[in-house]
Amino acid sequence: MKKLISLVLAAIMIFSICSCGATTGEQGTSKNQKEVEYAAAEIAYTELVKAEDLSVSIMDSIYGAWYFSIYKYDDDYVDGLSGVMAFSDATDIEVSELMDVIKEYVGSDIWYKEAWEMLENLSFSMYVVNRAWENRGEYEKINEHLNLAKESLKTLTNEHSDYTGYSVLKSTIF
Repeated sequence: MKKLISLVLAAIMIFSICSCGATTGEQGTSKNQKEVEYAAAEIAYTELVKAEDLSVSIMDSIYGAWYFSIYKYDDDYVDGLSGVMAFSDATDIEVSELMDVIKEYVGSDIWYKEAWEMLENLSFSMYVVNRAWENRGEYEKINEHLNLAKESLKTLTNEHSDYTGYSVLKSTIF
């Protein structure tokens, strides 16, 4: 993902510092084409950054669940609520979201103590985190951002010599 964003940035920088070299008669059309392609590249970059930000948030949450389940899980959370709250803090997922996912999994309401005991299991804690993000619709948002970036990149051309960075960028996406 970082390599892709670096390529996008490089293409935008190449585009912004290169001149068209068109004659005065061609300048209007060429300038408009450049503006359209620059706007498309800017949209693609913005959408890729949004997808990256959401992906990083999800990865941080998954890492938080993993780390917490392995290193921070403690049987001393007697009431269960304090343990679920600590897990919530580690994963940046609200307690109510966690409990909704666990309720969905179990099929009925569950006490905090029982939920806490279930979160001890690393696989289950990973499931809960992933399902919470899925319930939020974040995976769909990532796909939407990536699809918008892809559509914007499709409009880029190699018509001018200063667009050569775009062919490299497009080859990494398509």
